[in-house]
Amino acid sequence: MSKASGMIIYFDATSSGTQILGMASNCKSSMVATNVMPSYDSAGKARRRDSYLEITEEMLKYVDLSDTVLKPDPKERRKQVKGPCMTVNYGSVQEPKNVFGEDTTDLAAFYQALNTITPGPMALMELMQSLWDPKKDYLEWEIDGVHAKIAILDKFIGKVKMTINGKDVSVPFQSIIRQPKDKGLSIAANVTHFCDSWIKDYVVKEFKRKGHPITTIHDAFGVHPNDAVFLMDVYKYAMHEFYYQKILQNILRQLSGDPTLEIPQMSSAKYSDDILDGKYALS
Repeated sequence: MSKASGMIIYFDATSSGTQILGMASNCKSSMVATNVMPSYDSAGKARRRDSYLEITEEMLKYVDLSDTVLKPDPKERRKQVKGPCMTVNYGSVQEPKNVFGEDTTDLAAFYQALNTITPGPMALMELMQSLWDPKKDYLEWEIDGVHAKIAILDKFIGKVKMTINGKDVSVPFQSIIRQPKDKGLSIAANVTHFCDSWIKDYVVKEFKRKGHPITTIHDAFGVHPNDAVFLMDVYKYAMHEFYYQKILQNILRQLSGDPTLEIPQMSSAKYSDDILDGKYALS
């Protein structure tokens, strides 16, 4: 008779940043591409979508294949585009430049592909970054009794001149201090990560309530194989509640000080039931 090994299995969200911003902006294209909502093949069977691959294929429409940094091998090309896709939903502008160069056709094609496949998250990113207030020392908000208070930090790198063993030397140093800045990208990163943690906490609380073990790493969940279906269901319920309660909009209202602020919606339709019908938001 075989014995239970106790080995856990892991499931990872299919681009959690895009899932979160897609739900907040009611962007059907984004939610379908990241499996928040189901899509079906010609035979009526649910499909698992790959947003990184779809953005890569869309990007190919706008580049010169004889003059591009995109790799010829499809698998390597997808991997190349995945990194910038993952970080751009947390406010990164440097990672796309690191991969595609600055002021290049490739970089323009990357953003054009994002605006085609994930228009809601891209518009929402601009809104979040516009809420930067250089007069504030902190970014702060409260959701479900959790108070987030994040100091606005700046990084200083330089050298200190000193004498060691009778010799004048310059010693490099790096310091991170709290200092208001004229502009910053940390709003998007902190808000999106907070929303990640809100969904994660929802899932963990449901597992604890049932007495089932679970381990998490960011948007990855490790569970006993017998709990795989339960995890899929709970993650859908978490997304449904995030969507229905408009968690991200609540955060932005607190950051802006405007209780009437509305996140622009890509659609007037309601997708609550579609979220509960999703199949592959975790895989």
